[in-house]
Amino acid sequence: MRYNLKNRHDSDSEASSVRHRVCGNSTPIVLAALVLIAACATNKPAGAQFDDAAITAAVKMRLVADPEADAVEIDVDTTAGVVRLSGAVETDAEREAAERIASATGGVKKVVNELRLGDPTVRDNVDDALIFAKVTAKITADPDLNPFNIDVDVQQGIVVLSGTVRELEQSREAEKLAAATAGVRRVRNLLSVSAS
Repeated sequence: MRYNLKNRHDSDSEASSVRHRVCGNSTPIVLAALVLIAACATNKPAGAQFDDAAITAAVKMRLVADPEADAVEIDVDTTAGVVRLSGAVETDAEREAAERIASATGGVKKVVNELRLGDPTVRDNVDDALIFAKVTAKITADPDLNPFNIDVDVQQGIVVLSGTVRELEQSREAEKLAAATAGVRRVRNLLSVSAS
């Protein structure tokens, strides 16, 4: 889930200031904490989960540091070294820059660029946030699903489920829960099944 933290009418210096504050001295600490938290909350082998979390963190850090990419609007998910970029950017140049940056990051096997052009409206963001909260709550409440293994993204009412589950039935159940949520227009189930 992404939130627009930058008013599109802000000057370049204000945007640079936001990037500077985000990239300040605390960024490495925050990213390391995110990597460790993500590594502890999955059923993937320790090496694979650390690799994916580290790749996601590295791509996000590189996007934030690059002036050509609007990292505030870009969501990054990694599964088995495959990076999926989603969200909204203003121009084709930003879209291409994000893909180039992700592709050049160590450990990335492939980049799936699902970035779209244009800004979501405030209503779209509120609706998507509500759908995100409802789907996440349903997945968390289901005793057969591990919410730490399932990433939920929502864009314009389209729910994307990614991550890893142990059984095909868990993948189907997560998709069913998302599809039954009010406001959901469609569900893209990208969950992979891993018995490990």
